[in-house]
Amino acid sequence: ATPGGDGTLRVGAPVVAGQTLFTVYDLSGLYVTADVDEVDVPRVRPGQRVEVLVDALPDATIVGRVEGVGVAAEQTATGGVGYPTRVRLLRVEAGRGPSSPSRSGLRVGMTASAEIVTRRVRSRTTVPSPALRREGQRTVVFTVRRGVARSVPVRVRAVDERLAAVTGRVTPRDRVIVAGSEGLSDGDPVSAARRVGGRERG
Repeated sequence: ATPGGDGTLRVGAPVVAGQTLFTVYDLSGLYVTADVDEVDVPRVRPGQRVEVLVDALPDATIVGRVEGVGVAAEQTATGGVGYPTRVRLLRVEAGRGPSSPSRSGLRVGMTASAEIVTRRVRSRTTVPSPALRREGQRTVVFTVRRGVARSVPVRVRAVDERLAAVTGRVTPRDRVIVAGSEGLSDGDPVSAARRVGGRERG
């Protein structure tokens, strides 16, 4: 419990009706409230797995579960629109094995970010998400074949900020162009960069 008001509460001090005397926190169950963007919120459902990263605990991943999604939007700290999503924290996964969130050093008010798993897809081929490009009505990736860039149409089955699960005429052995493909055309000559002494040459 913590004293309310301006911290001057003491024995014999006058109080008025409605004044907050103490704030009591129930630490038997810990939660995070995440602001989910309006574009993503239709895919969020109770029961989905959540991975929470807390700024103050950089070496720990906290696994949680979505318990509820707000029906009314709120303005986020960055000025956007988000839907408050309640996440119950279940366990902490760190180098020493799983532990309880209540014993991890978590404190009320800490800053955290959450990744909600909305879909799982098994795929034999994945590419970095930044490699995806739009050409008209189709999605392509550029691969390097015999020293030239080749535009390869793909079908995206699932995508997140890092990886995309794709099908098409691209294989795990292909070298995919991740950065610098803006303005490339099929057949343009390219060369792979070599990193030497912290600098790229190519």
